[in-house]
Amino acid sequence: MPPLQRLSAAVSGRLRRGLSTAAAHPPWAIFDCIKLRPSSAQRASLELAAPPGSSHLVVPDHLIDLEPETPADPDSDILRVHVGKCSATSGDGLLLLDFADIRATAPVVVTHPAPPKRKLEGFRLNLHSASGATQERKITGYNLNPDVTRFVCNPITGQMSRLPDIDGTKKTSWGAVSADPFSDRPDLRFVELPKGRMLREPRSAEEITPYLLAQGMFRRMGVSEGRLRYVEVAQEEPFVVSSFTLDDDGCGWALEHQAPLCRPEPGADHLLPGQTPWIGAIDPLNASVVCVIQGDHVLAIDMDKREVLGHSYLGEK
Repeated sequence: MPPLQRLSAAVSGRLRRGLSTAAAHPPWAIFDCIKLRPSSAQRASLELAAPPGSSHLVVPDHLIDLEPETPADPDSDILRVHVGKCSATSGDGLLLLDFADIRATAPVVVTHPAPPKRKLEGFRLNLHSASGATQERKITGYNLNPDVTRFVCNPITGQMSRLPDIDGTKKTSWGAVSADPFSDRPDLRFVELPKGRMLREPRSAEEITPYLLAQGMFRRMGVSEGRLRYVEVAQEEPFVVSSFTLDDDGCGWALEHQAPLCRPEPGADHLLPGQTPWIGAIDPLNASVVCVIQGDHVLAIDMDKREVLGHSYLGEK
């Protein structure tokens, strides 16, 4: 998945149990982004919101051993940014955090006198200058093998433990691996995505960006109601959302839900015609519910009832 994805993980399990005011807090949370901030604190802190609202983890920058980030040159197409994301969660609520030193080519598309309404669409980002102007840039390429530092984090206590570095010369890939946890000698089995869902490896620079967009924005894999699910959204209208469940043998997938993206009441200005939604998160407690991103909003959609249960603004705090 690309390091510039937005909603990156859903956390459930022990999240509510570890909070002192458990009854007032949601049983699970969606993480939008990891915020790196100058601070002398020795632990991370959690900004918690109820789904479909997005939560944030704030990490003191001195805990991350990355080369200091230099200010962006408004006259250069080359950008260098530190990006943090939650790439995986455990059943008891621990987070796997990735912090990458990204170098990208991002020419200016347009300059706004004030911040635009939408902050991120596809591979676009905004840079805010001291004068108040905002440069909207389109990412046309970036280092596919950046320096990455990984941590395991307890979001309740804020404790972070750094993991050993991974040899960058070894290739890794995404997939689903199943095994019988009760076997004395469990056999690992690789499970391909449902038929017709496999992506061909990019063969040229022009194919890389669509490939990464599909990997990180239009499909998601996660656990809901104790079973592994795979969810994707079509990139053309009517934006059909499909949900598959791994079978009991761990060898294949069964289509469980398939429905066009439903819309809230008429006049909802955050839903733009033709704007492709992203898969944000799978509800870990209700397999019928998936959160999608469209414009600046996160929509919680019930695929059985074909209705929007709620939506929230994806603005930065």
